[in-house]
Amino acid sequence: MYVDEFSVRLKQALKDRNMKPSTLSKLTGISKPLISNYLSGKYKAKQDNVYLIAKALIVDEAWLMGYQNVDEFKKDVSDELIKTINNKCVQLTDEQKQKVIDMIDIIK
Repeated sequence: MYVDEFSVRLKQALKDRNMKPSTLSKLTGISKPLISNYLSGKYKAKQDNVYLIAKALIVDEAWLMGYQNVDEFKKDVSDELIKTINNKCVQLTDEQKQKVIDMIDIIK
């Protein structure tokens, strides 16, 4: 894997999620300067940080590290998002589920 590939994909995932690096830092506990170094291509993340970043951005670790193509990434993101929503919605009442659907419609 090339460091450049990691930084490019990290930037892409942040953009696709409309997430700022500072938010990623808060979600992962990784310092802002280190995330900045990842984004600039100065360093590549070690496996434990790749895991944290991938979880926060809802992306596949292999994709983030440059081992999958972009089409696989988009499919993985959709699949992972659906699984996450399903897991969380199981415990909701019908009224709460409808509110979630309404919020998604507003976001679209």
